[in-house]
Amino acid sequence: MRFSAYFEEAARLSAIDPAQAKKLLREAEAHSLASVPEHLNHCAKVWMACLHDRDNAMRCLLLNECRTAADDQAALLEITEAYLVIVRDFASAERCFKKALAAATPAETERFREFLEKYGRKDENGNSLYLESADL
Repeated sequence: MRFSAYFEEAARLSAIDPAQAKKLLREAEAHSLASVPEHLNHCAKVWMACLHDRDNAMRCLLLNECRTAADDQAALLEITEAYLVIVRDFASAERCFKKALAAATPAETERFREFLEKYGRKDENGNSLYLESADL
């Protein structure tokens, strides 16, 4: 089975056979590559969107975060975005963002500024609440 077929089939089965959809997602997780964070991010997306299972979506993202190399700031930013968009878990997103920031080189500062511009949360006074960095 093509890797993407796991997700297509799980999404199709989610309404008629949730147990089979869950089985397919677990298989997809087992075949996911540590070097490709999109694999587990997509698993998390299907867990949330099709099966409304936040716990398994969070588990996928945490596994993704844990098995990503500490110096892979691009992958860590992708996972940070997944925490924000898929499960709306700001504490996990902030933790992952800090890991990405620690791995960043000075040449990558603009990427982080753009990320903060897109995803940074502000209070009514414009102060950052989430994903802040005094280093940028």
